Amino acid sequence: MSKIKTLAIIGIVVLASCLSVSADEIGEVVFTLPQSSMSKTLKVLQISGDNEAVIHNQLHKPGERVTLKISGKSVDKIKFFLNGILMEERSIVAKAQTVQSLPALPAFPVVAPPATIAAPIVAKPDIALPASKPQSSDMRIITGVSVRLRDTPSKSGKERGFIELGTVVKIEETSANEDTISKIKSPWYRTILADGTNCWLFGGFTRPFSPADKETIYLKLARERWAKTSKELCESFEIFKFCRRAASESVAVEVKAELELLELLAFQRFLSEYRSPVTSAEKDPKIKEYADMMVFCEPAGAFFVRAERFWDLYERNKNTAISDRLAWEAAGQSLPGETEGFLEAIFALRMATVGKYLLAQPSGKHVGEALKDIDEAVPDTSGREKADFSDRLPEDSEKDATNSLNELRSAVEKVQHKDREKILKKIDAFIDVLSE
Repeated sequence: MSKIKTLAIIGIVVLASCLSVSADEIGEVVFTLPQSSMSKTLKVLQISGDNEAVIHNQLHKPGERVTLKISGKSVDKIKFFLNGILMEERSIVAKAQTVQSLPALPAFPVVAPPATIAAPIVAKPDIALPASKPQSSDMRIITGVSVRLRDTPSKSGKERGFIELGTVVKIEETSANEDTISKIKSPWYRTILADGTNCWLFGGFTRPFSPADKETIYLKLARERWAKTSKELCESFEIFKFCRRAASESVAVEVKAELELLELLAFQRFLSEYRSPVTSAEKDPKIKEYADMMVFCEPAGAFFVRAERFWDLYERNKNTAISDRLAWEAAGQSLPGETEGFLEAIFALRMATVGKYLLAQPSGKHVGEALKDIDEAVPDTSGREKADFSDRLPEDSEKDATNSLNELRSAVEKVQHKDREKILKKIDAFIDVLSE
């Protein structure tokens, strides 16, 4: 046998040993879910020739490491999907129990036109970057809300779906023609969906994206969208989800904090317009995923973002440059229930909002506004007796009212402001009236 022929046979044997898998041979593959704010369904397909088999389809938590055993008779490919989006494709070498990565298609969410409120609440994958990491000039981030995808680079092209704010895509081609939409003149960009389908999107609703500068890009986009967003349910919800995803990817403390703040504010704006048919978020399929973020206010007939979410954000960032803004936003959040004009409830409400701000930021930018709010809440006692307040201050609530006033007094004492002494005297005068 010739040397060349011998080497050829050896080569075939080696190749077969790497790629062929007998029916009883079992290997393992490992997939780690990305860190995010929500659980996702991991679906795994094993492909042998023309045959496909679902070997896994379960819900998993963010960051969870999933190990699967596989077997097959020939060269197998494994495809991993998160919430129906192809995230990775691998070829498997079972005997050696190794994994060879193949280029993955860019992963990004494509949603149906939002005909009802249910549309924007369908969970989407995190902000995804193509696995091949092309040059920054080939990557763009979506700057519009629910941007239309079309089959041709034209406004008259057939719609193929929508793509969400903040999604990062790889650009395959730029159109020769330009269109003007919303007073923006731009060419169209061709990209590829997870299933390999080509589609075009209007370039005016995108901007260049660089992974190295992603936090700066995310924060700038979030600020812009928050500043000009309307009260449309879908728009507010999409901004909320983008800020949520972007914050989960950010490391810089102040960038992350501001993105988390905008996330809460956008969700609150969404809730201010949304009317649930039930009073328990867990029973509303449209919002149950975020039930721990909200509380139902019966008088308003609506859900509010829990104020403690804002205060928790402040506590985690109270030593940063953004701390004063965080505290003031927290103080401005609506609380469930109503005072009905009763003074003990009014005093308690002021302590839970602006009083708490004064304790947190006694030298803050909004001290004057907080003091004004307290001044307006405490009645003037000049020439008046306790009986004059009996309709707003039942006898059994006097102790609670006094306690809240003393707490407010402690908060006001901490600040240095021209109105400080005036308000302290006003509080002391009302406490004296209550002690009559």
